[in-house]
Amino acid sequence: MRLLARKSILVLLMVMAAAGWSRRWQQDISLARKSRANAQLELGELEKERAMTREQLTALERELGVVRSERDALLAIAADSSLEAGSRNRSAQWTRPPEQWPDWNAASPYVWLPKGTLNRIQAPVWGEKDELRDEVVALLSIQPDARDAIDATARRIMAEWHSAEAAGATLSPDHLPNLGGKGEAVTVQVHSQPELAARLRRELHAVLEQQLGEQRAGLFEHFAEWRLDAEFGPEKNPPTGPKIYSVRREGKLYCIATRGWSGSMGTVGDWRKNIPAHLHPIFAEALKQH
Repeated sequence: MRLLARKSILVLLMVMAAAGWSRRWQQDISLARKSRANAQLELGELEKERAMTREQLTALERELGVVRSERDALLAIAADSSLEAGSRNRSAQWTRPPEQWPDWNAASPYVWLPKGTLNRIQAPVWGEKDELRDEVVALLSIQPDARDAIDATARRIMAEWHSAEAAGATLSPDHLPNLGGKGEAVTVQVHSQPELAARLRRELHAVLEQQLGEQRAGLFEHFAEWRLDAEFGPEKNPPTGPKIYSVRREGKLYCIATRGWSGSMGTVGDWRKNIPAHLHPIFAEALKQH
């Protein structure tokens, strides 16, 4: 009996201990669950705060970019102003002519010349496309409207002259004696037209005086003298004979001789470079037959 009672007491004690441990385990689980819930809430708040911080950081970066752009623009303006002011200051020291002539100053971006000197200088007026060269425009201080008017008149005059020359060009059996080679040759004569040349010169002169005034118009015509004489013939001694162009094919080369207001001769690979463009058609057709 006593042994049974002891066992019963032992079992009871074990049950009571297990019940106590179970309550503590449930309490621990409950606390852990509450802790996890609190941690999740805190994590959610932290995520919200991080998102807000990211938005604020993005806004600050945009604002910083705007500030940097404004700063760079202001620095660029300041640099340009500084350069412009420096350029004005540097240019200002050369605005006065030298006290004595001649005077060459290597540090100066300018050279001072008496206007009379320009009458002894040769400068090509027109470029390859019959437009005024920028150097002449700068030298004579030709304004844009005046440049356009002069260019338009020069192109019209040259077009009329070239059209008249092409219409009056004729093939000739009389080749220039200084023409090289031994094969068949093509010679074209372009008869002089002094009345037309004089009229076109007057029209150009009128536009130059209207746009530039007498002094600059005179300098312009001085610079353009070689080109105008090559086209129309010398103004003071108008030509009476024709311009003559002779071309002879020699294999892959061409012998060329010209005589007129100016003359030349030689051997070239492309005859077109030595014959005026408005005479190309008559030469091209004739050379096909040789």
